[in-house]
Amino acid sequence: MSYKIMIGTVNQLENMTVTSTHSADAAHPLSNLTNGIKDIPTRWDVSSTTSFAIKGTSATAVNVNALMIKGHNFTGSATVRLRLYSGENQTGTLLFDSTSKVPLTNRAFGELIAGVHKIDGYLELENRLDPVYTLTFDTALIKSFQIDIDATGSPDDVLRIDTVALFFGWSPDYNFSYGYDQGIQEDAEHEQSRGGGLHTFAMPARRSLRVEFELMETLNNNTFLDLMSAIGMGGNVYIIPNPSATGYTKYLGNSIYKRNSQATRRARFFNGNSSTLVLEEN
Repeated sequence: MSYKIMIGTVNQLENMTVTSTHSADAAHPLSNLTNGIKDIPTRWDVSSTTSFAIKGTSATAVNVNALMIKGHNFTGSATVRLRLYSGENQTGTLLFDSTSKVPLTNRAFGELIAGVHKIDGYLELENRLDPVYTLTFDTALIKSFQIDIDATGSPDDVLRIDTVALFFGWSPDYNFSYGYDQGIQEDAEHEQSRGGGLHTFAMPARRSLRVEFELMETLNNNTFLDLMSAIGMGGNVYIIPNPSATGYTKYLGNSIYKRNSQATRRARFFNGNSSTLVLEEN
């Protein structure tokens, strides 16, 4: 599996006809999967059935190499299976079959670090980041897909998903330099009361990411800057910093982001450029 960062800018579900074999809640429709708005999810009542499929089809073939499911409430008993097809409506050649996978759930951070175990609750701190499931695979030219979901154990018999993205993640020839900076940003605010105490207005915790490319050949750099200019400040960027990562590193980095105002290029020497990617989670 590749270790290079994957940068996606187009969710191909937005260009497909997407259906579900189990009807979504009328107030939280299937279209919410691609609306790009955080915490406006699609919901399914899974009290009568926990197994169903999300399907998509298009007359135009597109290249994809990654799946991302963000803002879900899958439990450890749930499974996800992705299949990709060369033809429309799940016909033609089966190009990829992930088989059933257990998505990474919203576990406490201590459980995500190898060798760290629960000791009377210590280190098992509550994790308030959005759960994000990602799957990477060899690039496939597809016209349709099918995601089989088993939502066993969904809280209150309701499955919720904010976003499903199927995209092509571009990688530069040379990976980022010196690692990358991951962080958690919390926008909660304190207000001082007349008695001197502080009242906290809670806000969600969000991931942040800063990646430095110290050696990017000119052609790659032009591609990178073209991607950044195409999405602008308002477009979503689908990021997998390291497809080979596991545990805490995988959980903290993979997500949907928006870029900040920086899209810089520094010509360091002939055919060698330095660029920075600065992102905040959406």
